[in-house]
Amino acid sequence: MNTRDTIKWLFPLTDGVKTSDTILDFKGEFDRRFLDPAFVPGNETAIVGVRRDLKKIEEVPYKGTFSEIVDKLLNAFEECIKTIDPEKKYLFIHSSGVDSRIVSGTMLKLKRQGMNFDNVHFRAWGTDEKDSFIRIMQRGEWTNYSVIQESPDIYDIGREDICTGGWYSYTNQMNFWQDFDPSQTILMSGGMGEIVQFPAERWYAANTWFNTAGEQLQRVSRQFNDVFFPYLDMAVINLALQIHPRWRVLDARLGRDMIRTEMAHRLGMGDIPIQRPRYNWMISDKRKKQMEDLYYKSRFFKEFGQEPDIFPLNPVRGHGAKMWGFAVTVYEKI
Repeated sequence: MNTRDTIKWLFPLTDGVKTSDTILDFKGEFDRRFLDPAFVPGNETAIVGVRRDLKKIEEVPYKGTFSEIVDKLLNAFEECIKTIDPEKKYLFIHSSGVDSRIVSGTMLKLKRQGMNFDNVHFRAWGTDEKDSFIRIMQRGEWTNYSVIQESPDIYDIGREDICTGGWYSYTNQMNFWQDFDPSQTILMSGGMGEIVQFPAERWYAANTWFNTAGEQLQRVSRQFNDVFFPYLDMAVINLALQIHPRWRVLDARLGRDMIRTEMAHRLGMGDIPIQRPRYNWMISDKRKKQMEDLYYKSRFFKEFGQEPDIFPLNPVRGHGAKMWGFAVTVYEKI
């Protein structure tokens, strides 16, 4: 399966009758439990009766050695990356983290064997990771890269026309492609690499930026011409499900799990520090006013009368930011 099909297979939504990869395909009553900031949903969505139809993923620990499974994973990444189409344009959202450098390190290995990746543009989407990102780029002798520069409304969040995919913050609308036409671009990322570190059940429910129970993956998959996440290659997933729990513990060299740390070192990318990401959302006063107007004229506000903190200190996790996302970009459409 390609990445898009894998996303649909892994993260379907269902009401018991039909399944879909978007909440917008369902009609129903709003689940009022989501009004409570203390409510922690499981597989429920904010629409009564609609839930995530998560797969039962079985883990069978590998019977071979640590070194052998690392070799198998490196080979699986190579075979996956060899499928990059040289005739298409790719935008690789690249952090300073271990997952991105494993992907680009594998690309570097294949470049030295004769593959050409001039059609792939590497982009750091946070300036706090810039120094390590540039070192990774220099190590690979890549020239086709850029760093998003912070400025007011740089991520273009707070728009009513970009669906957050569910009860998720407006930060999920984050625009990191800017000068790229997503309809003509394949989005590439090292996202979802937590499958190597965490047991399958924990990975499946993880609330990482690209995961959020699948809805964020589904959204970007629909926005772009296609998506390409090597960690969602079925060969990689099947190997990750065999990783023994004792190999999932942290390795002091990079502060990540033993497997990914060893992969990064074998690819010559293990000595560059991982920088902690931080996103300065820099929402302008003008955009904040527009966002407030959108919320207070929404059908959701008229029906439920909630007065949320739309701009919490942490908008990624903030209840009010999630309420805005659902009220303005989802509820109006369902």
